[in-house]
Amino acid sequence: MDDIRFAGFYSDYLLQSGIPAGDDVIVSALLDAAQLDTLLVRHTLSRERFTFKTQTYSRNPDLWRLVLLQVRENIRKKTVSAQ
Repeated sequence: MDDIRFAGFYSDYLLQSGIPAGDDVIVSALLDAAQLDTLLVRHTLSRERFTFKTQTYSRNPDLWRLVLLQVRENIRKKTVSAQ
């Protein structure tokens, strides 16, 4: 369940920070601490859990790949529904 929440958080982070979902060039914007906290709360992740999960993913590339596949799907769904 944490992996799904993390994927949701990371998808929203990428979308809000300006990472393009397609071929469009978008200027990136750094999110401040308050914006990051808001995203963490929205996805019910504590900073401690976030840190734990990032450490887990750095040790387990196969799990990270699965999370990134979910992130890609989340972004695709959100950008298609916004068009």
